[in-house]
Amino acid sequence: MGLCGIRLDIAAACLSGVTAGIGIDFSLHYLDSIRKYGQSGSTIKVACDETQMLVGRAIVYDALTNTLGFLVVTLSGFVIVKNFGYLLAIAMATTSITVIVLMPVLLLLVKPKFISTDASFWRVRPVAKPADSIPENISTVVN
Repeated sequence: MGLCGIRLDIAAACLSGVTAGIGIDFSLHYLDSIRKYGQSGSTIKVACDETQMLVGRAIVYDALTNTLGFLVVTLSGFVIVKNFGYLLAIAMATTSITVIVLMPVLLLLVKPKFISTDASFWRVRPVAKPADSIPENISTVVN
């Protein structure tokens, strides 16, 4: 922002939350696809390749159309709206490029467990007590 001469104002400050949300959205779509390929028995490299072809392409199309849409906002005569359009267009482009380029590298380096085909990792674990341990008249227990 400083290089472009854009001052930090309310609209620019709100952009950080939007940018984080965009990056998280792209990352979750990417990681979910990696997880599905990992469960089917693919290696991390194959899962990354398949995900790049499927989800990576969708991320590029999404980022491209949204970037072009936000660039239309830059035609506004209102400086705050114009700057918001520029910043969102840049945020869409950079977050999509970051996810597509950096995510496979990080996955190949870290090799997280959720990609594993190990059945014990995917076993459903109960998080609550069974229904038979809950008293029938709960109001007497609370009072």
